Amino acid sequence: MRLLPRSLFGRLVLILLSGLLFAQLVSAYLNLSERDQLLYRASGMQAAQRIADVSKLLDSVSPEERRRIVSVFRRAEKRPGSRPPSPLAAIAAPAAPATAFLSLVRLLMATSLEDHHAPQ
Repeated sequence: MRLLPRSLFGRLVLILLSGLLFAQLVSAYLNLSERDQLLYRASGMQAAQRIADVSKLLDSVSPEERRRIVSVFRRAEKRPGSRPPSPLAAIAAPAAPATAFLSLVRLLMATSLEDHHAPQ
C-alpha cells in the first residue's frame, strides 16, 4: 500500500492541495488571533467610554443628585446578574493593558472636561 500517487498528475495535485491546506491553516490562525486582539481592545474602549460618560454625568448635576445617582449605581452592582461587572475591574488586569486602559480613560475624560468647560 502506497500513500504517494505514482503518476505525475497525482503528485502535482497532492503538492497543490498540501500548499492550499497550509495556506488556509496559516490564514485561519492569523485571522483568529487578530480577532481576539480586536475584541480585547474594543471591550477596553467600551469600558473607558462608560467611565468617561458617567464622570461627565456626575460633573453636570448638583451634589445631592450626584449622591442619588451614585447610590443607584451601587445598588445595581450588588444585584447578581443585573449588569456586567464594573468597568473599574479592568484595572486589575496585567500592567500593559491596564496602563493603556487608564490612559484612554484619562483622554476621554479630558475631552469631556474640555467640552463641558468650553465657553458657549
